[in-house]
Amino acid sequence: LTISAEDYEFSKSASVSIPCDHEGKEFKIAFKHGWLAELVSNVVDDNVKLRFTANTKPALVVPETQNDTVEYVYLQMPMMML
Repeated sequence: LTISAEDYEFSKSASVSIPCDHEGKEFKIAFKHGWLAELVSNVVDDNVKLRFTANTKPALVVPETQNDTVEYVYLQMPMMML
């Protein structure tokens, strides 16, 4: 998984690759960084699963392990990429 960010106003960019388990075709998807960071910070697990169907459809973010009494599913809408 490669995560990248760009700040066009200051001509700055950053990128980091992290290991992940992946199934299916490779594609690019964009999220507003603040929303995604807040969502992931609220997941009560060390690892999360990101489930995608297409880069134009919402993604599901779920804890890797679910509690027996409570299940959490977070929905994240993608942004249009130019």
